[in-house]
Amino acid sequence: MILSVLSGLAYFIGPAESGAMNKEMASWVQPVWAAFLLLSGLIGIYGAMIYRSRLVKGMIVERGALLIQAGAVVFYGGALVIASGWAGTISAGAAIAWAGANIWEAKLIARDLKIIAEETASLKESAQDAGD
Repeated sequence: MILSVLSGLAYFIGPAESGAMNKEMASWVQPVWAAFLLLSGLIGIYGAMIYRSRLVKGMIVERGALLIQAGAVVFYGGALVIASGWAGTISAGAAIAWAGANIWEAKLIARDLKIIAEETASLKESAQDAGD
C-alpha cells in the first residue's frame, strides 16, 4: 500500500511520462489513475493501522482498498490497450495480473471475515448455553 501511495504521488504531482503509450492516452487518464492509486493506498494504510485495535474493521477497510486498487489498475490497463492497441497488451496483461492478485487477496479477507463471524457466533452461543 505504501508503494501505491508513492506511485500515486509520483504520477499525480510529477511530470507526465514521455513514453509513446502515455502520449496516446487522453490527458485525464493519468491523473485519474494516480488519484485512485493514492486513494487506495491511503485507505489500505489506514486499514492496516487499525488492525490491532479493531481487527474486523481493519480487514474490511483493507479489502475495500484492494478492490479500489484493482479497479484502478484495470482502468489503466484498459486505457493502455485502447490508446496503443496491441502495443499495450503486455502492460495491460501485467495490470490484469496485479488486479487479479488484489481481488484474490480481497477474497481471502472475505473468507477470513466469514470465519471470524462464525467463530464469534459459536462463542456467543456457547456462552449463552453456559449461562442458562
